[in-house]
Amino acid sequence: MNRLAKSHFAYIRVSTVRQGQTGTSLEEQRAAIFRHAQKNDLNIVQEFEEKETAAKRGRPVFSKMIKAIKRGEATGIVMHKIDRSARNLRDWAELMEMIDKGLEVHFANENLDLDSRGGRLSADIQAVVAADYIRNLKEEVKKGLYGRLKQGLYPFPAPVGYQDNGPAKAKTIDPIHGPLVKKAFELYLTGNYSITSLADDLYKRGLRNQFGRKVSRNGLFNLLHNPFYIGRIRMKKTQQIFSGVHRPLITDEKFRAVQDMLSSNRTCDIDKREIAGTFVFRRRLECSRCERLLTGEIQKEIRYYRCHTRKCAQKGIREDAIEKIFCDTLLDLKFSDVEIALFERWLQESKKAKKDQSNEDKKRIRLEIEKIANRLDRLTDAYLDGVLDEDVFVAKKEKMTEEKDRLDDQINDRKVDFADISKKMVSFFELSNSAYLRYKSGNIRKKREFMDSIVSNFSVKDKSVLIKLKTPFDVVQNRGVIPSGGARRGRARTVYAFLSRSFRYFEECNAG
Repeated sequence: MNRLAKSHFAYIRVSTVRQGQTGTSLEEQRAAIFRHAQKNDLNIVQEFEEKETAAKRGRPVFSKMIKAIKRGEATGIVMHKIDRSARNLRDWAELMEMIDKGLEVHFANENLDLDSRGGRLSADIQAVVAADYIRNLKEEVKKGLYGRLKQGLYPFPAPVGYQDNGPAKAKTIDPIHGPLVKKAFELYLTGNYSITSLADDLYKRGLRNQFGRKVSRNGLFNLLHNPFYIGRIRMKKTQQIFSGVHRPLITDEKFRAVQDMLSSNRTCDIDKREIAGTFVFRRRLECSRCERLLTGEIQKEIRYYRCHTRKCAQKGIREDAIEKIFCDTLLDLKFSDVEIALFERWLQESKKAKKDQSNEDKKRIRLEIEKIANRLDRLTDAYLDGVLDEDVFVAKKEKMTEEKDRLDDQINDRKVDFADISKKMVSFFELSNSAYLRYKSGNIRKKREFMDSIVSNFSVKDKSVLIKLKTPFDVVQNRGVIPSGGARRGRARTVYAFLSRSFRYFEECNAG
């Protein structure tokens, strides 16, 4: 019983693993504690060593020691100093509460009588000072972090696909894992992978996390959400965004497309019960025989669309068959590499040609405006000389002024920048090029919305589905056919004819 009455735990703590590895701080604390124990006839029955900051609660070794004391395994604790025990006031308050219940607490480097009012006050003051120290330290660290972030530097370990280059230096793309991270975004955009299957595929390709292990499902999900890969730094806690100086791995457009897919897939998971009863082509398919809408129904777990008009000869058609035809139509909107190259060449040539033509038109119109100005001068002279009466002068002047204003408007019309129209064309072609991917990556609601944005009409006859696209998607769909006939898609003549028609459409839209 007497041995238990003098049984104490020794608690030794360092703030970081690095301090613990050096051994200096630990050994100094241990030596001071055992000297104090020997001097005061205290029996150290167990040591508790922790490599964790005391600034926050939740230290596992400290908690384990407190539980052992509450079980009666020791009657006291010996620590090096007050700031080794607690730098947060909650832990200090808990320790003081246990002292009130009879726990003996000794500090090897501080001669404090915690049973007296003065000793307790002195200890409380030191605990408050220690807590304030760590609070100030946090503020200084925070200032340093935000200073780095405002410089565009990421003050934390590099994410997967990048490598560290030392303090105050930008992260650089890892030559091995960087291309694999880029591939992760590209593969997910195909719509052929779930997060789990993509993680498996990337592991086979050689992608590893910072610890050399497989990137987990959650890890990959966070990776695909991380704007670091487009050159931005997002603080997880505050959601603040900073512009980084590191080189991006992917484009903004590709990142946004992945976010849309991730969002759509989450919505799809949440709304499974609602979506289960929804038909993709509900109220979209028209019977070409009776011009009534087909109705969706499920037979033996297969979705069909049927015409319910009496005596109509139209038979049911499967939803997957309709969707395949629609997807083939969307794939027809995708441009080949040859077409894209010709498009870029056409833009350069057309830009120069339009500029030259515009300059010629402006020159011609300005000559006509100059002639009208001369005629107005002569008209005014004639009026001042009394050759024309006022009514004739006013009527002719109004007519000439109207003509001049009309020509001025033509000059302004010529000022429409070719780049504005070509930019709209490029944006539209990007949308057209990704039409299949956008449709396949959406849930049923998104699919129906996208369908309505590009389809003018669906009509069904027997097993055939006629899909009429809205303009200008129909222009893209029929780009392989030109008035002279015989040309094949991909040939310069065919592509140039299609691009000219497209430009005229966007030019008319711009004028309207």
